[in-house]
Amino acid sequence: MITLNAILLICPNAKVYDPLSQRSTLNTDLKGRGGVYLWYNMETSEFYIGSSANLPQRLRSYFNATTLKRSKVSRIYNAISKYGLGTFKLVILVDFTGEPTEHVLAQEQYYIDIFNPTYNILTKA
Repeated sequence: MITLNAILLICPNAKVYDPLSQRSTLNTDLKGRGGVYLWYNMETSEFYIGSSANLPQRLRSYFNATTLKRSKVSRIYNAISKYGLGTFKLVILVDFTGEPTEHVLAQEQYYIDIFNPTYNILTKA
């Protein structure tokens, strides 16, 4: 398992958020931005990597209990339901404005390849 500190050494420009106490800061910082994000479980050292052209919209689903419970196959949704958001850190690995979807997916694939995230079911972005 890779530690959060090791991830941050590899990605020194990454931004780390506490999803519960910094939710409003998160929305303000990421408004109108896309990027690649990582959910890190501080208890188990397992993590998930995802991406979106609209980070605030995508991240909203992780805060929605109904969405989390509806998913039976998503490992990250199940982990957040099981451990609670307070156990996770949200890391924005890279963020940008106006990039084409292909660029966003290429960035996500890069991080999936180097970190091999445990919660990701698919290994292709």
